[in-house]
Amino acid sequence: MPTKKPMIDLHTHILPGMDDGAATAELSLAMLRRQAEQGVRVVVLTPHFYRERENVEHFLTRRSRAMARLQAAVDALPTAEQERLPRLILGAEVAWRPNMRHWEELERLCIGSTRNMLLELPHSRWNDQVLNTIYNLLNQGITPVLAHLERYFQPGRRTAVEEIISMGVPIQISTGALHGPIAGRKLVRFVERERNVVLASDCHNLTFRAPNMAEGVERLRRKMDQEAVEEILARGMQLITS
Repeated sequence: MPTKKPMIDLHTHILPGMDDGAATAELSLAMLRRQAEQGVRVVVLTPHFYRERENVEHFLTRRSRAMARLQAAVDALPTAEQERLPRLILGAEVAWRPNMRHWEELERLCIGSTRNMLLELPHSRWNDQVLNTIYNLLNQGITPVLAHLERYFQPGRRTAVEEIISMGVPIQISTGALHGPIAGRKLVRFVERERNVVLASDCHNLTFRAPNMAEGVERLRRKMDQEAVEEILARGMQLITS
C-alpha cells in the first residue's frame, strides 16, 4: 500500500567521515539512493556528538565540512538524479551528559531550525539526574527525542521509561528492531499503545545497518490500524518543522 504521509528518516549516520557511519561521500550517496528507492522524502543527518570528546564548536565545524563534501558529491550528479534524492536536514545524535542544559550552544545541535534534539541516553542504569535533565530541557523549550528506545527495554528501566513517556517526550524506534520475532512483537505492541512514537532507520551503512524505512513501515501496516501508522509518519514531519 502506498504511503499517504511522506516518510522522514529522523536518525541516520550518512554524513561522510563523521562517526561510525558512512566513511566516504560515495557510500553516503549510495545510502541516499537507497533511501530514495524506498520513498523517503527527507533525511535528517544526525552524527554522534560526545561532549567529553570535543566541544560543540569543533563538532559543528566538522559537520559543516562533511556536509560540504556530501553536497559537492550530490551536485556532481545529473540533475534528474539529484531531484530524486531526499531533502537533507542537519542535526545530531547528542549523548547525554550531566548538566548539559547549561551548554550555551545546545540549540545548534537541534534538528534543522527546530528546537527538537535527538538525545541518546546512557546505557548504564538511569538515575534521577538523567530524568531531571529531560525535565530541564523541556523547561528550556528544547524537546528531546529519545533515540532508539528498543535498546532500553530492560525490566530495570521500565519505570523510568514510563516516566519519560508521561512527560510527552517523543520516542524514536529503529525500524530494524521491528523485525525480531520476539522483540519485534513487543515493539509493535508498544507503538500501538504509546502513540508518541516516530520511526527512523539509525542507518550506518548498506549491510547490517542499512536504510530500511520502507520495511519498518510495511511491518507496522501489517500489524496496526492504518490511521495509526499515518499518525506515526506525520509525527516525523512535525519534528522537522516545528
